[in-house]
Amino acid sequence: MEKKEKIITFNILGEKYKIKTEMDEDTALRIANYVNNQIEETSKRVGYASQTKIAVLAALNIAQELFLGKKDMAGLEKKIEQACKRIEKVLEENN
Repeated sequence: MEKKEKIITFNILGEKYKIKTEMDEDTALRIANYVNNQIEETSKRVGYASQTKIAVLAALNIAQELFLGKKDMAGLEKKIEQACKRIEKVLEENN
């Protein structure tokens, strides 16, 4: 089934944005709220700075979370692969 694009409107730092997406509205709004919260937290930490600088710092923080999450996921996948190999070995030994 083909997903249909829709336009979703959300606010970040009081500015209204519209995006065209196939994503469900709830997910898109959760992402927008997450970005807005990250920008607001960054703004509180750095104090007065341009909105561009704050947005870039928030984007770097989000990218760091993404990279660390991917690293953690890769580690978990490796552990799962090792566990599967051990299980296969035990099963082969018992057959």
